[in-house]
Amino acid sequence: MPITKTRQGKYFLKENISKKLFKNEAIGKCLASKVISEVIGADYDEVYNNISLSTDEIAFSALTIDNVADAVYFDDKVYFDIEINSYNGIHKKRQLESYVYQLYLGQLHSYKDYDNLKKVFQINIDNYDFLGYNEFIYDIYLMDIKHKEIVSDKLQIKHINLDYLRKLDYTEVDKYGTPLMKNLYFFICGDMGLENISKKGDDLMKKVVQEVKEISGKEEPFRFFTDEELLEMDRKQFREEGFAEGHEEGLAEGLAEGREKGRIEGLAEGHETGRLEAQHEMIINLYNNG
Repeated sequence: MPITKTRQGKYFLKENISKKLFKNEAIGKCLASKVISEVIGADYDEVYNNISLSTDEIAFSALTIDNVADAVYFDDKVYFDIEINSYNGIHKKRQLESYVYQLYLGQLHSYKDYDNLKKVFQINIDNYDFLGYNEFIYDIYLMDIKHKEIVSDKLQIKHINLDYLRKLDYTEVDKYGTPLMKNLYFFICGDMGLENISKKGDDLMKKVVQEVKEISGKEEPFRFFTDEELLEMDRKQFREEGFAEGHEEGLAEGLAEGREKGRIEGLAEGHETGRLEAQHEMIINLYNNG
């Protein structure tokens, strides 16, 4: 049996479970349609009846097969890339950006395709506060910084801050929260919270909880990351980013030092060459003048 944790703990549903959940035939499309419709402000039935799960694999690179995009749905106008992110960091940001660009550029096979490009809409379900302003959702567009003018809506990103929900009990979310808060609360609630949603949640959420239990029962003995695991992921990320940053700084300093050394040596060599050439010319002139 999974260990039951208290509400004081910090939990996040393990990514291998959530990825399977969003791709699940029985419940995945329903959950994805709920999230998409509420994030973009569309009718649920319209979204559900028009989207399909993409079978194309989108990876960060050919060498990182395990980093395939979590769940990509599409209709005739939009790609919806749903990503579940347990930690924040430079590499994670680059990975997410890579998925957006690949979905966009992958549509271009000839110049004629420019007229029919689908919009790419990435929905990030985050275990952390992406920008640190304690807001539930962050909207990101291509925007002119000075005039705050959106220059294109072809690439749009939403970051959903699930850390925002941690101070709330499911009873409070169920009574006062938005539908999106209710539909995503199971990501951070812990095992006791799953039981609470099973009793008080709507039909869809009860099915989601049941599916989470079935998936985790088959392949994952513990459904949620523990406090220690989340803390270690943060530490690991800080170490990796610190190493990368130090490596880049060291490389930059080494290049600068090398350039300066080369400049000094070049000046010295040029000066010496000029001196020898002047002496050689003077000797020739003396010889020519007897």
